[in-house]
Amino acid sequence: MESYPQAEGQTDVVVKVNYSCAATDGTYSAAVAGMVNLKLDPEAPYTPYADLTEEQVVGWVKGVLGPEGVQERQNAAEQTLAYRFYHPVTLPNPWSVVAPPEVVDAPPEVVDAPPEVVDAPEVVAPEVVAPPEVVDAPPEEIAE
Repeated sequence: MESYPQAEGQTDVVVKVNYSCAATDGTYSAAVAGMVNLKLDPEAPYTPYADLTEEQVVGWVKGVLGPEGVQERQNAAEQTLAYRFYHPVTLPNPWSVVAPPEVVDAPPEVVDAPPEVVDAPEVVAPEVVAPPEVVDAPPEEIAE
């Protein structure tokens, strides 16, 4: 069920009900699902959400669907149950079936040799060049 937190001065007002109509033959079962929208009737007595019963909510759903709608859903569930063995499935073409790979029960070969160590090239740090020397001398006078 879906509800509005507040509506018409009430809290948790149910506005949608999800339902399913089931059929069974004792061994198998099938169901048809649906959803109905409810309209809040400010004139109808309000039942707090916590006090709703299954019978009351089922009555709402049946009221929205009507007798014909309820019967249609029941018929659909019974048809689904009756045709459970007639649902098509896709099988591979018999001439294109690939045989499964052969399974060998031999344990994997274990090698006792340590992993080979490869010499890595030597890493050389770049050469550091000293900054030029700064001299605090007055500029040379230019001879004229």
